[in-house]
Amino acid sequence: MQYGKRLKKPIANVLMLMEEGFSNDDFIHEFHRCYAYLWDDIQSECNFYRRKNKTFRGKKPLVFPSPNVFILTEARHALVKKRKADAKYLGKEQIDELRAQLIADCRTKMEERREKTNNNTRLLQNVVPNYASNMIGSYFYLRKFHREKVNERYYVLNEIAKFNNKSFEGFFFRVMGIDSNNSCREFALQTLQKWDKTVHLPKKRKGKRDPYANVVPILPSNPKEVVELRNLLQMERDKSYNVFISHRSIDEKLIIDIKNKFNNQGLSVYVDWMIDREGLPLDKFDECLTWEVILARLMNSNCLFYFHTKNCIGNKNIEKELTFAKEHNIPMAVLNFDDAEETDDIKRMPHVKFVDNQFVVETNNGKMTFTKWLNVKQV
Repeated sequence: MQYGKRLKKPIANVLMLMEEGFSNDDFIHEFHRCYAYLWDDIQSECNFYRRKNKTFRGKKPLVFPSPNVFILTEARHALVKKRKADAKYLGKEQIDELRAQLIADCRTKMEERREKTNNNTRLLQNVVPNYASNMIGSYFYLRKFHREKVNERYYVLNEIAKFNNKSFEGFFFRVMGIDSNNSCREFALQTLQKWDKTVHLPKKRKGKRDPYANVVPILPSNPKEVVELRNLLQMERDKSYNVFISHRSIDEKLIIDIKNKFNNQGLSVYVDWMIDREGLPLDKFDECLTWEVILARLMNSNCLFYFHTKNCIGNKNIEKELTFAKEHNIPMAVLNFDDAEETDDIKRMPHVKFVDNQFVVETNNGKMTFTKWLNVKQV
């Protein structure tokens, strides 16, 4: 019924493009061309229910028709009316003008959708971190044996949601179906929606009412609470990353691009305003506790990747990270993005270039891919 209401005006507009003697195929073709975003929505709903029916155990399967069947069904009365002898048709010039306008509006709408999805996912990583399976296992253990620990379950959901990977879609679908806490279910729903997935919140299972269903979970919102969480949860201490990116936040757009490039090579990265954005906000910086968290993340990373730009020169925070990595024998490499001036210490670091869609490290032993360099350093 909701989709039927959305299609009323589009159907009327597409019928104005029809010429006398038009067929249903002509109508469907024009609809698909002028309202591609609606077509995609209907196709997504159809696919959603097809997947759902694979595991459906009720007496009557759930059905959502394919786009052409659905559109023709909704337009059946309008089609009959348009084909009557006294129906009016536009001239070719008017039809071409209207079609061009509808197609332009459709492109604008689809571009807005793409931008919205990109904004929702720009800070996310498309990899599977090595601690994900343990975290997901902890979620199911807590749900089964410690329903009262809503905060810890919600924490797991929030951490996994920072990695936009297809392998996690099933996990969030599962959470919607089995978790009795309203906030956890809603979080799973919103995460999938941000990933541009067609999803509907299932009804709660019947049975004994969970006393923790309406508990509102709380995430760490300052460095002190992150430190407390690390002391409390082993799975928080077990978080590790392939690459710790040392940088200036003013280079945000460039860092997001670097993050995507590393993800394409299957490497996870740590950037404080991506991974710890809730717990380490800039307006709550603590000289002691913030650094305790950041240096702990660095210790749990395979290497430090220094993204060196002119904005980084003389920055005390970067100098502290580089010094800590050197003192703890953490492998370091530098990418000088804009030929910024380098200190003697930076000059001695292995330098990185981006060549043929991959990072290449220049060392005293020659050039090698970043992944190979990282494996050698790990050994």
